[in-house]
Amino acid sequence: MRTAERAGGSIETTLTHPAGNINDHKPIAFSEGTRVLSNSAPKPDGVGLVFALFPAADSPVRRSRTVADWPEAIVSVILEYLEERVPTPPLLPVGAKARAQARLLEDDADWVMNGAIIDLLAETYRKPDPTTRDQQKIAESAKAITSAFDRLERVLGDGRPHLCGEQFTVSDVAWLLPVSFSAAFGVPPGEAQPALRTWLARIAARPSIAAETKAMREALAKLPD
Repeated sequence: MRTAERAGGSIETTLTHPAGNINDHKPIAFSEGTRVLSNSAPKPDGVGLVFALFPAADSPVRRSRTVADWPEAIVSVILEYLEERVPTPPLLPVGAKARAQARLLEDDADWVMNGAIIDLLAETYRKPDPTTRDQQKIAESAKAITSAFDRLERVLGDGRPHLCGEQFTVSDVAWLLPVSFSAAFGVPPGEAQPALRTWLARIAARPSIAAETKAMREALAKLPD
């Protein structure tokens, strides 16, 4: 559970679970420009509350003083809500075209994460013994992931520091875990994607992302085998 105060004194309370949606990029966006008041791991009864509020058991579930009863929401909706309610610092670029491009990039990240990367994890993380892995499925996943990396490389090919240009946006947040997880489980950006590799190093060093990555690793380390 996280309670934080953003600019203007607005109080936001968010229920998340580290073992929920592994592409839950909302906590990172929430930390941008946010003074965190408390951040504690959910207790068992808290996990039950997450399931009760959001039957799909997907993270995050969100409640606020102004939205008194919002029992379920997906990450993208929450980010849109925060952008409208507390626009500083902005996490979407200026202009309809730029915002559309940012949303398309975010959506692409979700599709790749919940498709090829989930399939990759199923054959690697879920199967520690290499002899039990389906190599054809791994190859198919790697092909789809590499294709996604090629798309990102074309976007970053003009030298921009972030996916939408100079500004750090939800697109960068959304692609962090897909690229990181792929790299950790055998499909990193390769020599054909130098701009993407530079982008990943830059994004990973950002304070909000470094803090959330550390918290996620610590939570995953505590999970039973």
